[in-house]
Amino acid sequence: MSSYDEEFADHFGIDNIPFGIASSTWHDSLQAVTRYDNTVIFLAELSITGVPQNVFLQSSLNSFAALGRAIHSLVRSQIQQLIREEKIPGHAKEHVTNVCMALPVVIGDFTDFSCSPTHNRNAGQALMGQARGLPPGYLHMPLGYAGRCSSISVSGTPIHRPRGLYFEHGIEGLQGKRTQVTCGPSRDLDYELEMGVIIGKPVPYGDFLSAKQASQHIFGFILINDWSARDIQQLEMIPVGPLNSKHGATTISAWVISPDALESFKVDRRHIERGQLAPHLLDPKNKVISVDVQTSVISGDISQRHKSVMCTTNVREMDWTFEQIIAHQSSSGCGMRSGDLLGIGTISGPGTHESGCMLEEFVPGSTPRRHYIADNEEVQLVGKCGPGVGFGQCLAKVTPSKDKSAWP
Repeated sequence: MSSYDEEFADHFGIDNIPFGIASSTWHDSLQAVTRYDNTVIFLAELSITGVPQNVFLQSSLNSFAALGRAIHSLVRSQIQQLIREEKIPGHAKEHVTNVCMALPVVIGDFTDFSCSPTHNRNAGQALMGQARGLPPGYLHMPLGYAGRCSSISVSGTPIHRPRGLYFEHGIEGLQGKRTQVTCGPSRDLDYELEMGVIIGKPVPYGDFLSAKQASQHIFGFILINDWSARDIQQLEMIPVGPLNSKHGATTISAWVISPDALESFKVDRRHIERGQLAPHLLDPKNKVISVDVQTSVISGDISQRHKSVMCTTNVREMDWTFEQIIAHQSSSGCGMRSGDLLGIGTISGPGTHESGCMLEEFVPGSTPRRHYIADNEEVQLVGKCGPGVGFGQCLAKVTPSKDKSAWP
C-alpha cells in the first residue's frame, strides 16, 4: 500500500468504520478489514455476532454486502464498541503501511452517470464544440452509460496510457476542416473526479426500485477516477457515446464508506429547475451528502514530490442523488447484483478551480493551466466529510502505453 495512505489517519475515526479487503504478511489471504486511525483491523479475528460463519474470510465483500443495511449497521456498532473498550486483539491489528489493499468487491456491472450541470455544459463545449447547454434528457432523468469492469483497479495500482484512434488535428476534424485520423497512445489523458455507490442487497431481474426505496440497497460509497482519453473520445462518441476512451482504466478508492457514517453529513439539496419527475425518481427527503473533494496531480519521485491542487469542490453540486441514479438504473427491470458500481459522474462546481476534470479548462476562449496528464505523473483524489469521516485517497500513476509493437 502507498506510504501516502498514512497521511489520512484523521479520515478514519470512530465515527467512520469503513470496510475493505486486504492481506498482509501475517494474514496471507485476502479477507475483510476495517480501518481505525492508521490501524487496519482484520474482522475475522473479532467476535462479531449476527453474520454467517466465515463471511469475513472471503476475498471480496460481496456476500457481506448482500446481507443488507441492518446487518451492516449491527457489525459497525459492534466494531465501534470493541474499539472503545480497547478489546481489539493484537493479532487482528496491522499498521496501514504493512497491508496490501485489494478491490473491495467483485464488480459485475459499472454504470457511470453524468449529474453535474456545470460539467455537462463545459464538457460539451470543450470536446465537441457545441453551444453551451444541457442535453435534452438531462432535466428529466440522470444520464449515463455502461462502463467496463475488467479495467477497474484499486487505489495505488498503476494504469497504462490507453491507445486508440483520434483526429490528428483535434477538434477541427469534427468541424470538417481536417479529417486525418491516426492511432497511437492517447495524447489527452484526463482524470474525472467522481464518487460512486456500491449495491448491497441485490435487486432481482424484472424488479425495480423507487428513489425512496434505494437507500436500503446501498452498501457504501467510494471515490472514483474514471480516466478518460479525450482525443479518442472526441472521435468515437458520435452517435453512440464513448467506448474505448473510457474503458482503458478506472481507479477506485480502497475503503467502502457506509451510509451510517455519512448520515450526519446530509444537507438539503439546492433548488433545481426541472419539469415534473417520473414517479420512480421522486425523493421526498431531498437530501444530498456533503463531501469536500479534491484532485491533485503529483510529479517527481518520492524525494522531490511536487503536488499541484487542480480542483476543490463538493458532491452537493450534483443535480441528481445517489438514490435517484440507483432508481433510474433499476427502472428498466435489468436487476442489480451485490457489488455493482454506479458513479455519479464528474463532480464540478461553478467556481474557479472547481472543474472535476481537465477537459473543462479547454472550453474555447479559456486558457488552461497545463496540458493533460503526462506519463509517470500521479493523480490523487481525496474526499472528506468532517472530523474522523473521510474516504482517504484514490491514487494512481500513469505509466507509458504497453505493447507498442502491436501497433503500426
